[in-house]
Amino acid sequence: MKCVYPHYAYLYKVHPERMCRFIKAVWHAHIWDWPTLLFNRHGIYEAWKEKWDVEFEGSPLPIVENTALSFVNTGSDLILSGAMLHALSGDETPLRWAKHLLSRYDQIRHPEVGLAGYQFNHRDPCRVRESFKPPFSERTDINEVTVITNGVIQVRYGRAAVTFLNAAEILGSEKGKAFLDVVTADLEALATHCYNIDDHSFYPAINDGTRLYPENSNEGIGYCPPTKLRKVPANGLMFLSYARAYHLTGIDRFREMAFSLAQGMGWGDLNAPVDFGTGGSPASDEAWVNKGQNDACALFGLLELHSATGDNALLQSATSLGEQLLRQYQVNGLIVSDSREGETNIDTALPLALLHLEGAIQGDRSSLPDFYPNNTYFDPKIVIRRWEEEGR
Repeated sequence: MKCVYPHYAYLYKVHPERMCRFIKAVWHAHIWDWPTLLFNRHGIYEAWKEKWDVEFEGSPLPIVENTALSFVNTGSDLILSGAMLHALSGDETPLRWAKHLLSRYDQIRHPEVGLAGYQFNHRDPCRVRESFKPPFSERTDINEVTVITNGVIQVRYGRAAVTFLNAAEILGSEKGKAFLDVVTADLEALATHCYNIDDHSFYPAINDGTRLYPENSNEGIGYCPPTKLRKVPANGLMFLSYARAYHLTGIDRFREMAFSLAQGMGWGDLNAPVDFGTGGSPASDEAWVNKGQNDACALFGLLELHSATGDNALLQSATSLGEQLLRQYQVNGLIVSDSREGETNIDTALPLALLHLEGAIQGDRSSLPDFYPNNTYFDPKIVIRRWEEEGR
């Protein structure tokens, strides 16, 4: 799984024992070395023996290992599953391991700047550094751990950030503090060192704060082509990330970031209601895997700001956006996933967003499922490779 974030509460309701075994299997399929939690994003689902009784030792980071892939997209799925297994079953062990893995991503943070990358292991020779032109190609501190590309921004600081914030709220102030602390540090560093308020965009960077641009790398060489160094314009995902962080932390800077991102999306000043039928525009972004999810994120972001402030102008803006999205995505009573000629996708996020909007209008969203900005697919590459090896 890579940013899949299943609805564990529902799975647990359907069959508690099978859900618990599934989560344990996910962990044991991916973890290569329990004392350090080095893992690979490709899981091997074979017979396994539970190893959660071993001791986590930690280790100096980053780890140099040329086959493991400790990407935060899979790491965030592992962390969420451990946190939810505890929240649903009361078992302390999976939460303990979830926090251990969370700490690995926290420990790769630059000690002064606070930025952190995608993984806690990297390869030697470095497949990222070989992409760069001088002088970056000559810097030995540049690797997969220290480069924050546009993909890293939207996964670690967007999808995973919202996921960890959800876990923090579910776990409560004491047990969820570690999750909240990691996201707070991440979003503060990103706002300080990667955000340009003039064009409302996030720029790729090295974890020491040095910004990167497409012209800094070569096309067709290594692991970091110029496309990965394009800026991330204001979008619904990043708006939701900062809005949700403000709701749970009360940190004013996160509110300011959310309002700035709203301006970047063409909404104007959120202190007054936005009329999306005439002036504002939804946050569609063709780069999304699930078309329309960015618009759902934008709607959720407005609801988070409303929950945090009680400002009725924000609820009016959310209502206007919801009405506009219904006009945009509804065909013959069905919500489509893309344009009016697009398909209807059973996992589109918009219906859940509209339910939350109605809940906010009625004054209570607490009975509705949390929203996770996920990628709803499983990566079959390792399965296909094994079939080929076996001659299937």
